[in-house]
Amino acid sequence: LNWIAANYGEHRDGEMGCLRDKDLASRGYVLKKIHIAQADLPPLDSKVSSSELLFRITSTLLEPRQRFHEMDSSLLRLEVDEEKKIDWRISTFSSLGEPCECNSKLKDLAGWAFLLEWLRPSMYPIKVLPASAWSGHIPFLFCLIAALRPRRYVELGVHNGGSFFAACQAYQDNELKGRCIAVDSWEGDKHAGFHDDTVFTDFFSRLSKHFSDVGSYIKGDFNEVAPYFSNESIDILHIDGLHTYEAVSNDYFTWKDKLTKEGVVLFHDICEYRDDFGVWSFWADLKTQYPHLEFTHSHGLGVLYLGQDGNSPVYRLIELCKNESYYKYLQWFFKHVGEGSVNYMTALQERDSALRGRDKALRERDDALRERDAVCTSVYWRGSEPIRGFLADHPRLRDALRRIFERMYRLFSP
Repeated sequence: LNWIAANYGEHRDGEMGCLRDKDLASRGYVLKKIHIAQADLPPLDSKVSSSELLFRITSTLLEPRQRFHEMDSSLLRLEVDEEKKIDWRISTFSSLGEPCECNSKLKDLAGWAFLLEWLRPSMYPIKVLPASAWSGHIPFLFCLIAALRPRRYVELGVHNGGSFFAACQAYQDNELKGRCIAVDSWEGDKHAGFHDDTVFTDFFSRLSKHFSDVGSYIKGDFNEVAPYFSNESIDILHIDGLHTYEAVSNDYFTWKDKLTKEGVVLFHDICEYRDDFGVWSFWADLKTQYPHLEFTHSHGLGVLYLGQDGNSPVYRLIELCKNESYYKYLQWFFKHVGEGSVNYMTALQERDSALRGRDKALRERDDALRERDAVCTSVYWRGSEPIRGFLADHPRLRDALRRIFERMYRLFSP
């Protein structure tokens, strides 16, 4: 690569020479190194074919030994006071967890290339992350939207917008011209809990501040809102409302015809079996009829492909996952990346909260200092200086007067 850079645009015959970084620097090149990942490449020899080399590199990039670049700790160091210091060393993912045993079985170079392209957007940093049980699936949602490039994303059951804001961010990051639409009553239900107007107020505030260019909302009942959407007008439908069997089946059949020929339906909580949760049961019936993927982390996510296009990137991924090794790897990858993303964002939010607390304490200290300075420069303070000096020389008299004034204050104060 160094040789190509040094001789770019020139015709050279013969063998490529070996140029080191300092050789390029001597020719006027400015070298900048960015540490992206730390991985152990297997030993190579001159007889390795280009396809085998590419396979080794791509498989290594996805191995659990990969450690992602740690943020500069100097940017995240917070001094609370002179005696106590908090060192915020936050790593995006310190590790991808325990090794996935299926790596050595995946020898299909084309499959790896397709999977690499699919997984690339999973590393996007999350911009807005309110508390949400859906957070662990955000990296997958990033990948889904980047691959499918939907014109319209509709979410039924939004609450504080954890997954909806992730979809909006994916639209912005991929410069999509479509629209994300949130549908909810923002009154809550027996599963999510009933809540007051502050939930919608916070949602609207975040939407207006960060995603007004791609996001919209409709406040109302799912059944009442459905007629406003024409058939074959939605590319991704996310169903996350009331989780009883009757409610989720009603939502699905009410909105099913709204999906396009590449339509995808997302079901959250397919691994929740408590109380009267029924998504798992409805999902068990549905997945036998259509191509699908399912993830068991973060309460479970079902991905149902209703489309008819065999060239759709979603359908191709599902076909690839018919190979059990790819499927296990995909589930393993998104589990660890999803959990790592949430832990990282939580650490950042805690840091920001501490910073805000420190700033508040500093403002209160400055206000107290200004108030003290105002008192010290007043006419009363300067005029009473002889009395204060006298009382300082007679501590017993000063203490007696203080006790008298304290009793008078308690006696006459309201």
